[in-house]
Amino acid sequence: MSKKIANYIIETLGWIGVILILGGYYLLATDAIHSRSWEYHVMILIGSTFVGIVSYRKRNFQPVALNVIFVILAIIALSRLYLQ
Repeated sequence: MSKKIANYIIETLGWIGVILILGGYYLLATDAIHSRSWEYHVMILIGSTFVGIVSYRKRNFQPVALNVIFVILAIIALSRLYLQ
């Protein structure tokens, strides 16, 4: 795979991540989903993972730290939902 194609794929995943995070927040803010729903936390988990990967590749470490924390919080929330 060429470097240009790999960069395109990574950038696309980053934008998908942004859409998932903003989409999850929009659904939460409009009461379409509940803050304890697994869908919301999965959207945040996947979105933050993708944005974190793009930020890491660009050596922009503040968003990496933020998204690692979001991933950890989403995993904790999903674990709590699963164990209930």
